[in-house]
Order: sequence, then C-alpha cells, then structure tokens
Amino acid sequence: MKTMLKYQEIDLEIARLNAELNSNNDRKNAIKMQQTLKDYQAKLLELNKKAQNLAQEFDKYREIFNSMAENLEVVNKNLEQKDEKKLDGLIDANDAILNNLMKLEKKISSVVEECDKVQAEYQSIMKSARVAKTNLEKYKSEFASAKTEVEAKIAKLAAELALLEKTADKALLQKYKQQRNEKSNVFVLEINGKCGGCRMEISAQKKAILKAEGRIECENCGRIIYTK
Repeated sequence: MKTMLKYQEIDLEIARLNAELNSNNDRKNAIKMQQTLKDYQAKLLELNKKAQNLAQEFDKYREIFNSMAENLEVVNKNLEQKDEKKLDGLIDANDAILNNLMKLEKKISSVVEECDKVQAEYQSIMKSARVAKTNLEKYKSEFASAKTEVEAKIAKLAAELALLEKTADKALLQKYKQQRNEKSNVFVLEINGKCGGCRMEISAQKKAILKAEGRIECENCGRIIYTK
C-alpha cells in the first residue's frame, strides 16, 4: 500500500504540472493573439473585397462622367446655330447634362471618401496586426521556456512512476488506473469512520475489515480507503 500511495502522490503531481501548463498565462495569451491575428486576416480580406467593389464602382462612374462630358462638349459646339427650337432643345439638354454631372460628381466624391476610409482602416489593422504578431512571438517564447522546465520535471516523475510500477501490487495498480480518470484521488484515508473521498459513513462490517486488513473499498464511491 505504501508503494501505491507514493505512486498516487507522484501521479497527482504530474497531473498538477500538466494543469499548470494548460493554465499558463503566456499560453493563454498566445492563443488569444493567434485568434486576434485570424480575426485581423478575415477583416483584411473583407476590406480587400470592399476596395475592389469600390474600384469597380468608381470606374463605372468615371465612364459615365466622361460620356456626359463628351455629350456636353457636343451640345456646346452647336449652341451657336440660329434655329430657336433646336437652340432651346440644346439649352435644355445642356442643363440636364450639367445637372446629372453634378449628381454624378457627388457620387464619385462619396466613393472616393469610402476608399479613404477603407485605406485608413486597412492601415490601422495592419499596425495592430504587427503589434499582435510581436506579442504572439513573445508569449510563445516565454511559454516555451516554462514548458521546457515543467516537462523536464514531468519526465523525471514519470521515470519514478515506471520504477514504482515494477514493485506495486498489481491488483491495486489496476484498480487505481481504472478509477484515475474519474477521481482526483483513488486511495483515501479513513477519517472519523468516514471515507476520506466522498465522506460516506463506513458500515460496521467494513470497519472491521478495515481494521483487520488495513484497507477496504468504499461502498459508495469505490475508492480504496486505508488507515494509518
């Protein structure tokens, strides 16, 4: 039993060290930075698509603007003719083209303004991404150092476990391994007539066996109860 208690102690220490690695702040921060960079990447792709759409929209408006400018030039060249009806028509056409050009100019200005916003946001994200990448490398480096140190301890403890397994009671070792994933501790001390794990009262019959043999199996939780 003494060997198995030592085995459990070392095994629990290995579990604690692994939990320490999993909860390491540098590890958590590195994971956060990785997710942040993924989010930035997705946002940049979104902005790139938006920029392409704006560029297409700008080209479309520019073509319309150039076409209107050409029409306006044609109208202006014919304004000197003497036919009053044709002249009135040309003047109306001129006014209509000018009016549409003003509206189109506003649309183009709006597209240009949106392009400037996209560019500013893109640059801001790139700046933040560079900071996030620097932080990621720092957290990864610091976690790697901590991991190396802890894994060395775990390896040493694992070697001790391997040696203990050779001399441990096979039945107890099997019982321990069967319950280890469900319970933090399989072997518990009897405390005031109760199981040191689930705190269930030990029956009189079981107490007699415990006194005679030094250990029993808890009728409630299945742990191995032992006495000093």
